[in-house]
Amino acid sequence: MYTNINNRKIKTFTFADIILAIAVLIASVFLMMSLFHSKSNLRVTVNKDGKEVYSINLQDVSKSFEYKIDGDISLSLLVEYDGVTVIESECKDKICQSAGKLTKSGQVAVCLPAKVTVKLDDVGDNHISIDGVAR
Repeated sequence: MYTNINNRKIKTFTFADIILAIAVLIASVFLMMSLFHSKSNLRVTVNKDGKEVYSINLQDVSKSFEYKIDGDISLSLLVEYDGVTVIESECKDKICQSAGKLTKSGQVAVCLPAKVTVKLDDVGDNHISIDGVAR
């Protein structure tokens, strides 16, 4: 379709342009929904000295609770239905606490002085580790 402005023909949007714009908009909405609204079945796994000491499926958590990891340097975790947070650590650098709340699969909080890792995984992963590009 053309529009006349000052005796010049200027091309405006065609029906195909509108269909293409709508398709791109719908695809971007679905992409955003899949990225930000993925509620998956998450499991918290706590390892100390390379050995698993605690594991829980977050779908089984109805009320948040504190889990304490004892040792030379102890840690306290706050386990909630939507994630886990290191709320207290006796180590001096507190890097594990600065990790914040772990809410997505693959996130990890590590306390090197205590030799503790806290990892969040999808229950269906079966300990297979892939990166974000391969997902």
